[in-house]
Amino acid sequence: MAERTCTGCRSGYDKTELIRYVCDPSGRLLVDYRHKLPGRGAYTCIDLDCIASAIARGGFSRSFKQSIAIPEADALIQEVIGNLRSRILNLIGMSRKAGAIVSGSNSVLQELVKPTAALLIVATDAAPGTAEKILNRARGADVPFFKLFDKQTLGSAVGRDERSHLVLTNKKFAGNLILEINRLKKVAGEN
Repeated sequence: MAERTCTGCRSGYDKTELIRYVCDPSGRLLVDYRHKLPGRGAYTCIDLDCIASAIARGGFSRSFKQSIAIPEADALIQEVIGNLRSRILNLIGMSRKAGAIVSGSNSVLQELVKPTAALLIVATDAAPGTAEKILNRARGADVPFFKLFDKQTLGSAVGRDERSHLVLTNKKFAGNLILEINRLKKVAGEN
């Protein structure tokens, strides 16, 4: 378990619990959410206050041991949110490729009563009547659910035109998605 220190709150955590940042050759700060980019990294908690504190206290320049171009806190937070959204959509796409997604209102309603139903995602612009019927079924079956993205975005993630409802049938994919969705909600200030 590799531990890193948050440049905002100065607490130590496993690096998988933190957001990684790198400095590009021109001296600009980049979000490296997947921890894949080469070079020295700086870290913050997945928390609005830690990101803002790292900027205000000069934590990034200190970590990189140089003066770097840091965006405004709001711009950096939007970049983190964009990375989280991409990660969530990629996980949905991987679930589809693995055959672990059911979509379409009737299929979703049928799947929600099966023990394989692990997570429900409802589009933010889904028809209210149908969405409430599906949400009630999920509540009754004790299936976790989130309202997330619009129909077009969910449809694109699963290779379709539009999708209002998706059920994940793989517990591992669902667990990873729940983790990332909760991180998104925290950074977006929805918790």
